[in-house]
Amino acid sequence: MSSVSTLPTTTSKAHTSFIIEIMAGEPDPDCPVATDHMTGYAGLIHTLEDLIRSCDRHNRRMALLVIDLSRIEMLNMVLGYRKTDQILDAVHTRLLEIKRPSDIIARISSHRFALIISDLRFSSMIDLAFNKIIKSLDGLRPFTGVEMSIYPKTGVAVYPENGLTAENLILGAETASQASHDVNNGILHAGSSQFETIHRSKQLEAEVESAFMQSAFELHYQPKVNLVSRELYGAEALIRWNHPKHGRVSPELLVPLIEKSHLLQEITLWILNTALHQSMLMREQSPDFRIAVNLSPQLLDSPDLIELVKRALRIWKTDPQLLILEITETSIMVNREASQRNLQKLSELGVLISIDDFGTGYSSYSYLQQLPIQELKIDKSFVTDLLTDKTNEFLVSSMINLGKDFGINVLAEGIETTEVMEHLIEMGCQYGQGFHIAKPMPVEKMLEWIDSSEWKKLAGES
Repeated sequence: MSSVSTLPTTTSKAHTSFIIEIMAGEPDPDCPVATDHMTGYAGLIHTLEDLIRSCDRHNRRMALLVIDLSRIEMLNMVLGYRKTDQILDAVHTRLLEIKRPSDIIARISSHRFALIISDLRFSSMIDLAFNKIIKSLDGLRPFTGVEMSIYPKTGVAVYPENGLTAENLILGAETASQASHDVNNGILHAGSSQFETIHRSKQLEAEVESAFMQSAFELHYQPKVNLVSRELYGAEALIRWNHPKHGRVSPELLVPLIEKSHLLQEITLWILNTALHQSMLMREQSPDFRIAVNLSPQLLDSPDLIELVKRALRIWKTDPQLLILEITETSIMVNREASQRNLQKLSELGVLISIDDFGTGYSSYSYLQQLPIQELKIDKSFVTDLLTDKTNEFLVSSMINLGKDFGINVLAEGIETTEVMEHLIEMGCQYGQGFHIAKPMPVEKMLEWIDSSEWKKLAGES
């Protein structure tokens, strides 16, 4: 295949003398030739289209590697833009020198490059090429003048397995390159299970806004009970999304997507208003029913938080004592002063504060003395193996006693068996939540559960 040149560069050869052949490859006169003008995505698409036709004629495979150089912004800050541009030019020249004559290099943006292995005879050629790139770029360290390596994050798409068109190949390689940042891998292949998971997450992230605007979210409720008196205590409101294509999106995936969204405050406000509205129906059956809403760490220190909560309580004419805001230990430490100030104001308003996932976050419990906390929720990771793990048993016992010492209600999450529930009661844990009691359910099912459950309706419990 024909040798290909791309962008001209002014970088000195003194900095690009380290030449490595990726694999032996002879020029093929039947392969399309890219010119110096083959830059950016338009040129890449045109070249890929020509190569796809050539691959089809000769029943060949090819691979597209999109190489994104991380830490460039840091280099800009340390070295300045002019020196960083010189380094990027040197990288471009280095890539031109290490490629096979039959392969193609394109610079598609300031710090993104594409390598096309135009005749992929063995899949191992991809990893070999990547390793050569790593070694080559590491040789540029003396040129930077700082002890800083240039780490390429590389995405790979193979024709025809990962795409039949130039656009699909670029999309696959680009997405894999971006995903490699998320998992901190140097290289990620389109079509791998890891790629598919991240790709799905990226797709869902892009759809969160439209799903919210189209009212695709709903709330499910998981009961919280008094294990000792066998009474219903309240319920935790949990957001759910039943995607039309992917089905139910797991909370472990959905919650981080919402927290990354610019609609976090709007979605939180919707959750708060919906939960307060629907809990009015539950209080028709259980007068002192408490509703719990999770609060993102990003909102805990917001100057708007208090007014948002006040307005929602006012709209739905809800006694603040019937609203529990659940926060995590670590969220308190994000902006400690502002968070503590907001928590104090919420407490003065009458809202109850619960520490969620207790035991997994901040190592010091000194904040229990400083903050107005009414509930500690022992994380399910400690409860699940309570009967078989002596360390967890000791930790749970310590947390229960800690709550008693501070006069704080203690609730165990993740109760899945009768045996675990009974052991928690023996240990002095008063409140519980988990699949053994009830799974999260939509509001209609929750109302039925309150009516028919063996757990008695709450009646004035303090």
